[in-house]
Amino acid sequence: IYTLSLHDALPIFGRASVGAKVAGVLSILAGGAFAKGGIDRALNIEQAEFKLKQMGMNVESVMASCNTAVTGTAFALASAATSASMLGSSGVQAGEQMTRSLQASSGIAAMAGRSMEDVSRVFSKVAAQGKVQGDEMMQLSEIGINAFDALAKHLGMTQSEVRELVSKGKVDFQTFSDAMYATFGEAAYGSAKDRRASCRERV
Repeated sequence: IYTLSLHDALPIFGRASVGAKVAGVLSILAGGAFAKGGIDRALNIEQAEFKLKQMGMNVESVMASCNTAVTGTAFALASAATSASMLGSSGVQAGEQMTRSLQASSGIAAMAGRSMEDVSRVFSKVAAQGKVQGDEMMQLSEIGINAFDALAKHLGMTQSEVRELVSKGKVDFQTFSDAMYATFGEAAYGSAKDRRASCRERV
């Protein structure tokens, strides 16, 4: 692949001022980076779909869940697709379970300022184990997410009671995912709206 350096590209702009030449070159380079990013995202989606197909999952259904989880948020479809392939490999089923897990992951990611894939790894670990343990609760706590409080509100219990259930391995993946969805499932949509409003205020 031929790469265009700043030195090589400046003559392309002929008699234009140095400032205009540099601006033109930067525009070209930025366009190239944008195109590369688009290609990378497309490849990530293709790879995720391949993994889902190999796992025998309904790819169309899973991608519909991905679209639902990221439409109106700051997250890309490629991030959701990669997350879905991780969740699928851990036993999360296509359909509502997948959709809610992805929405919960995107909401937590938006709240914590992390990637959707990072949060989905925690969900995948819980799904693979079939239950949530202290390690996963600690991982969420370290990024500013009080999962104990979310579970307590969802179950109508105190945090102390939830801690005891978690320590005994009695909180299964479905309960964990439902609690995270109930608390954080809409957060990514609100975060995207806040960003757009902030951008408009700066204009």
